[in-house]
Amino acid sequence: MLVVPFDDSDVAEAEQIAAGFGKTTNPNYFGFEARVRGCLGDIIFPRAYPCATKYITFAHDFFLNGRIINVKTGHCRGVPQSCYDVNVLCRELPRLDNIGADLVFAKLTLEHNPAYLVGWMTLREFCSRAQLVHAGAKWHGLTYQKKSLVLTIDQLNDMTTLDEKGPTGVFECQP
Repeated sequence: MLVVPFDDSDVAEAEQIAAGFGKTTNPNYFGFEARVRGCLGDIIFPRAYPCATKYITFAHDFFLNGRIINVKTGHCRGVPQSCYDVNVLCRELPRLDNIGADLVFAKLTLEHNPAYLVGWMTLREFCSRAQLVHAGAKWHGLTYQKKSLVLTIDQLNDMTTLDEKGPTGVFECQP
């Protein structure tokens, strides 16, 4: 797990990007706070992997040595534990499959700082290993609002193996 620091200016940038998405009344989209979390994940990923470049057509994707990386950001109450869940909403799978993305999972605490890059997995691996959790179902003490594929952090690949060079940016490693 990589611990990546960020500051208030990063939060302000994430809020500005999230505000640019506009308001929606569509129940399939998350609220402003979740959008800010997602934008913060996109801001901190290149800190650990500065050679990653933004994918032009979609804000949440990066190129890293010829691979497309999609950062999935969630929240937790404290330092992420190996038994914590990571998930991908089922409605996102066709888009991710279409672009052939590998998934990087980030976690933010309720206090937001620091961010944690907890692991990664290819989409194909993730789909073959994950449990399907239906909307409204309880899983590991959480009630899922949307139909999702779910794994625990300890099932993911270590972040230091994402790129053959390893992370080269600003971060700290934790077991």
